[in-house]
Amino acid sequence: MLQLATAVERPTCRAESAADLDRQDISAARRGDLQAAERLYRRHRAKVLHLARLISGSQRDAEDVSQETFVKALSNLGGFRGEAAFSTWLCRIAINESRSLLARRRTRLKLVASSEEAELPRQRPQAELKVALARAVGALSEGQREVLICHDVLGMKHEEIAFALGCAAGTCKAQLHKARARVRQLLTEGQAS
Repeated sequence: MLQLATAVERPTCRAESAADLDRQDISAARRGDLQAAERLYRRHRAKVLHLARLISGSQRDAEDVSQETFVKALSNLGGFRGEAAFSTWLCRIAINESRSLLARRRTRLKLVASSEEAELPRQRPQAELKVALARAVGALSEGQREVLICHDVLGMKHEEIAFALGCAAGTCKAQLHKARARVRQLLTEGQAS
């Protein structure tokens, strides 16, 4: 009986321990513990990299954004007040870094995108759908794209997205609704042509 009760309690402990580990490592990293900073990096790198890849559209840009995100986050741990989860705070930094990178590289990205589109060979229907979906998401406004990616791809809650983007949860919900409608419209128009 004791083993069964312990097994039932473990998932809750695991969820709590991730936040506890973050708090412990943040505290240690603030005191200059480089191993704690590295543990934070290893624990959250995949999520930050994935988010940056989805927003920037490029693995190379995502690597740059991820690196800048962690440099800024670890340099400014004193600014982390714990109002949201550490991962949400990192996502906010990653989104801002992605925006900055895209603003600096907008011209280069447009040239690369147009040349890639011209070189696409005839593809199977499923591959065409992926390309059409990527184009539709790319055609969204910056805010709609970010909310759609955070909610539908990363599974973030509206409150987390609102914190990460620095807006109200209601704004996130409205942006998500508009984004989904626009993607449906663009995909439907693509089928007709």
